[in-house]
Amino acid sequence: MDMRSQLFISVVLLLSGSIARANSTAAAKGSITASTAATQGTIVVPAVAATGAIDAAITPEEKKTLLSEFNRAQSNEEKAFNHTSRSQMKELTAAQSQRKRTWYEQEKRLRREFFAQHTSGPERREYVQSYIQRKKDFDQSIKNEYNAAKKIWSEKSDRLKTKQKEQRAAFKAVLEQKKRPDASYWPN
Repeated sequence: MDMRSQLFISVVLLLSGSIARANSTAAAKGSITASTAATQGTIVVPAVAATGAIDAAITPEEKKTLLSEFNRAQSNEEKAFNHTSRSQMKELTAAQSQRKRTWYEQEKRLRREFFAQHTSGPERREYVQSYIQRKKDFDQSIKNEYNAAKKIWSEKSDRLKTKQKEQRAAFKAVLEQKKRPDASYWPN
C-alpha cells in the first residue's frame, strides 16, 4: 500500500470517529441545532430513516418555516411552468402567424398568375371556390394545431397540480411525525 492510500484511509477513519463522537454527543444532549453545533465545533450528521425523513425532532417553529418554504417552492414551480407554457404558446402563435402570412402571399401570387392566364368567368369561379375551400381547410388546421397545444398544456398543468397536492400531503404527513422531510419530498 502506498503512502497516499495510507493517508487517505487514516483521514477517513479520523473523520468517521469525529462524526461518531459528534453524533453520540448530540444524542446525549438531545436534539442539537446547527447553530449550537457550530459554536461547539462539533459535526452533527443526522441519520436518514427508511421513511425518507431525517431522524431529528423539529420544533413547531421549524415545522411552520419548512411548510412555508415548501409552499413557496411549489408556487415557484407552478410559476415556472406557467411561464414556460405562455412562452411556448407565444412561439406557436408567432410561427402560425408567419405560416399564415406566407400562405396568403403564395395564394395571392398564384391567384394573380391564374387570373392573368384565364380570363373567362367560369374558370375563375371554379378557382375562387377551390381557393375558399383551401383557405377554410388551412384556417381549420391552424386552429386545430393551437387547440391541441392548448389541450396538452392544460393536461400538463392538471398533472402538475395533482402531483403538487400529493407532494404537499406527503410533506405534511412527515412534518406531523415531527421529522424533517428529505429532498425527495421537495419540488423539482
